[in-house]
Amino acid sequence: MTTATESTPTLPTQIALQVPLWPDDVRGLPNAFARSALFCIGGRSPRRQLQNALIATVRGAEVRYKGEELRQDDSDFFMQLVHLARGYSAESLLTEPICLTPYSMLKAMSWPQSKVGYERLRACADRLKVNALKVKFQRNGELVEFSGSMIRKSVIPETSTDGRSQARPWQLWLEPEIVKLFGVYSFSQIEWAQRTELKRPLAKWLHSFLTDLGLPSQPIFIEDIRQLSGSQCKELSAFKQMLQDGLAELKKVAFVLDWKFDGGTVYVQRATEHAITRIRTTNRLIAQDQTTEEVEA
Repeated sequence: MTTATESTPTLPTQIALQVPLWPDDVRGLPNAFARSALFCIGGRSPRRQLQNALIATVRGAEVRYKGEELRQDDSDFFMQLVHLARGYSAESLLTEPICLTPYSMLKAMSWPQSKVGYERLRACADRLKVNALKVKFQRNGELVEFSGSMIRKSVIPETSTDGRSQARPWQLWLEPEIVKLFGVYSFSQIEWAQRTELKRPLAKWLHSFLTDLGLPSQPIFIEDIRQLSGSQCKELSAFKQMLQDGLAELKKVAFVLDWKFDGGTVYVQRATEHAITRIRTTNRLIAQDQTTEEVEA
């Protein structure tokens, strides 16, 4: 699977020895995850049970997965969990748990702090633990491989009726070898404030996919996006409308400036710093006008 135009850095690869210490306002996601259907956009149908399924991905990577289908909420959970593990070495991940509270996770991901949000959170943890993942890719002639579950072990208190379940700490252990997927030029740094504002699964997937693809403006095959996002939409014309809506949402959060459809491809223009400031100012003014109108009404 390839995009119409795709560039890869030619600088040397460095196999990660620890989870990198990226800034607090971003979240790290391996490119093998961001540029594949591993965390798909799903649909209205129930999640599938996959059996060593070959996952659609860009050229140069191979991903196989066994377990319940993963979607964008699982991607949110995974990124926030790994964020809490910044600086952990493989040895540390083997012995030291990542400690968190459901409340802190829900707040960080801008999910509802409710019973529904708590149950959704726990379901994500279960899916990331009860799976088998194999990832293989080349980076400048060097083979990088990962095999295992994303979460190796967990200690999660049973749900109670005393209203304090969200405050009780969880202990989660990531698979140590997952650090391999965070080598130089092997992962993307996702702008977290933007992502938490997105609602549509396709918008979230595009946000991850486009982050480090070397844009501002290159053609991407619409059919590639449909397959790489794991869309269940059968009609390409209907998916094109979904893509239009997703890109519109990305423009609203100042991630893209504009886009243009040309036959079977779409040109996406990433927002520059100047454009980001202008878009955010415009959105703020619109929000202020709406608030004023509501007060006057």
